[in-house]
Amino acid sequence: MKETSDRGGGRWIRAGLVGLGGGLLLVTAAEIVFWVGIARLIEPTFVLGLAMSVPACLALLVGGYRLPSTVVTPDYYAQIALLTGGFGALFGVFSFLTGVTFLPDVIWALVGSVRWGISLGAGGGFVVGFLNARSVERALDSERASIRAEATEQQREYLTYVNGLLRHEVLNTANVISGNVDLAREATGDEVEQRLDTDAVLDAVDDDAIAAYLAEGATSDD
Repeated sequence: MKETSDRGGGRWIRAGLVGLGGGLLLVTAAEIVFWVGIARLIEPTFVLGLAMSVPACLALLVGGYRLPSTVVTPDYYAQIALLTGGFGALFGVFSFLTGVTFLPDVIWALVGSVRWGISLGAGGGFVVGFLNARSVERALDSERASIRAEATEQQREYLTYVNGLLRHEVLNTANVISGNVDLAREATGDEVEQRLDTDAVLDAVDDDAIAAYLAEGATSDD
């Protein structure tokens, strides 16, 4: 699970969910004290109502407290709260009308009926809102992962293309440089050979000039 931080009114929404769940549990505890400790009357319908409403209250209490540690971000808290309040109000009104119709003179029965309706409706609304938000968030995460994977693949293909292009250009440039070096070496060799031939000619010319000079001097002496 990823940790998320509360933003905007997320903290107050969580506090409201936790407070609603805790308040309903307190009312439930008061009913148990009345029916068991004072009235000493335990109806099967009351026990069945507890079995249905207490888990719903715990879902509000624990779920509201642990929302930041789930995949659901605070952007969806308002939607969850709206579904929780809407379902709770709807079921509460229905339970109130039912209690007034069938048990108008028993105040604790009326309270129990309304508490049962609000608990069941609010808990169900919270679960529906949470599951819907989680599915949307997971769908968005999947879409983001798909986009990132596609972008990574495109980048890899681009880098492969650039790498191939650069290798081709580098090899061509290296071949051109190598060819120019060979040409330079060949030209330098011819130049050296030509210079050596020229030096030999000049040496021969110098030797002939010296011989002619010496011959001319000898003739003059005679």
